[in-house]
Amino acid sequence: MRSTFTEPELARVGLTEKQAREKHGDDVYVLKQEFADVDRAQTEAATSGFAKIITRGNGEILGAHLVGASAGELIHQIVLAMSHKLKISALGGIYVYPTLAEVNSKAALQFTKQKYTKNHTLQTLLEKFFRFRRTF
Repeated sequence: MRSTFTEPELARVGLTEKQAREKHGDDVYVLKQEFADVDRAQTEAATSGFAKIITRGNGEILGAHLVGASAGELIHQIVLAMSHKLKISALGGIYVYPTLAEVNSKAALQFTKQKYTKNHTLQTLLEKFFRFRRTF
């Protein structure tokens, strides 16, 4: 784990996206969440930055990069999840509102969205179902 206390702060743990793709090929998901979409960051006028979490298709967290306000603090949540071999879903859920840590939660939710986007069988099934429903 590394943190650089500059303006903005930088923090990193685990593999980079490039390293993850070299090691795991296409079984890599890149979850990126902008600070600008986090209410606490908007409240504090600290909207510059992002959280980028790299996972495998099974939800294993391979690495993360944070750039922005309190990045050095926010990385600890990801480090804890990685050290206990928790899946990305462990970062989702309910958070005190509004907090900057919501950036990690919102990034984790993108994993589910990306999984659904890549599931062509499910997409086809849902398209057929809704097409059928519209006929009645």
